[in-house]
Amino acid sequence: MREACLDNGVRLVTEHIPGVRSAAVGVWVRQGSAHESSSVLGISHLLEHLVFKGTERRSAHEIALSLESLGGGLDAYTTREHTSYQARVLDEHLPEALDVLADLVLHPRLDPEDLELERSVVLEEIAGVEDTPDDLVFDLHGERFWNGHSYGQVILGTRETVVALNIEDARRLHDERYCGGNILVGAAGNVDHELVAEYVARLFGTAPRGDGATQIDVPGEQATGRDVVARQAAQAHVVIANRTPSHRDPVRDALILISSAFGAGMSSRLFQRIREEMALAYSVFSYQSFYSRAGIAGVYVGTRPEAREQALDAIQRQDYVLPAIQREFTWGPDQISGLFDSLMQGYPIGSLLFWKVEANHSADYSWYGVMREYHQRKNKHCPVLDLPSRPLVAILDGQQRLTSLNIGLRGSHAEKAPRKWWNNPHAFPTKHLYLNLLALAPENEQG
Repeated sequence: MREACLDNGVRLVTEHIPGVRSAAVGVWVRQGSAHESSSVLGISHLLEHLVFKGTERRSAHEIALSLESLGGGLDAYTTREHTSYQARVLDEHLPEALDVLADLVLHPRLDPEDLELERSVVLEEIAGVEDTPDDLVFDLHGERFWNGHSYGQVILGTRETVVALNIEDARRLHDERYCGGNILVGAAGNVDHELVAEYVARLFGTAPRGDGATQIDVPGEQATGRDVVARQAAQAHVVIANRTPSHRDPVRDALILISSAFGAGMSSRLFQRIREEMALAYSVFSYQSFYSRAGIAGVYVGTRPEAREQALDAIQRQDYVLPAIQREFTWGPDQISGLFDSLMQGYPIGSLLFWKVEANHSADYSWYGVMREYHQRKNKHCPVLDLPSRPLVAILDGQQRLTSLNIGLRGSHAEKAPRKWWNNPHAFPTKHLYLNLLALAPENEQG
């Protein structure tokens, strides 16, 4: 992979892939719904539509034919933090693809009559989402989850904001944000870096540098709890999610791997449990989205309303419980990280002892959940569980190890720092375990 940067701030990234005769090229603009103010919500997405209505050199019909007539394709999309314009062509047509993309991004016509047409198209798009509950639930969940932060703003905008947008809003956004400092050009396939850099310099080199996109604030505390939106529908659509680190954090690679095993594909634990074993849903999966300032990971399930509670219980149920033998967690950060070091080097976790408890005896004992957030002062005991009578699997030997895995993978650890008073609010720093999947291990830790 090779990189370059023009004097006006436009960045270029290329990757040559031997053995292919095609090329994929795109232009990413650092502008999305999270950069918008509430008064112009949806303007980034509307502008993405408008640039395809014509440029200074091409009509809308000519844009549509420009690459499809060559056997290629042209597309675009808007996210919360960027807008992307993409083309896929044979390698010999890469110059034409770059020329079309530069024309779209830098020289759109932005005609008032086109805005009225595209406004109607976007309103139909919003209506389509409102009629598609498994899409709508993610917008509703995001709005509530991010608790007023711009990450919760819907990408399409609302009916009210889209109706209120005018051509000056689109022109202002294009002038301020579609500039060199916000543009990244990427190309992969049978591409030559020097040749692509030459094309990009000629096509994008005259773009003004600009001031860059508005800085997105770090989200505050996300909303927790449960919220229900009642609608007439044949299914109940449920999203359960939690906050994750941003895309800059290397732990995202571990989270993607965990999410893949948990809920991606037919072999995943979610699919096998919820659909194959319990037949509670046709669609169930895990997902994650990483942004520049934070991220989100969660689970979606679509199920019949009468099966909703059963599906939720199956997702969140305690498959393994702890008896009252040792409900206080006693391991420290060094022991937790040591356990993960051993696992990453291929050593076994050791023997575990389980006790299968039949449903008619499960109510005879007290049970505790596996801790996730350890705090030496506030939360050092595993939580008491109030479970209905059902078969259980209790962990008799291995409680500390399995609890450490849960804390390391999903939670945090806070113990008193040396030379700090117990009542000092800064005496218990919260620590998270990070797995560095990119760096080489020290010589004495090669597994």
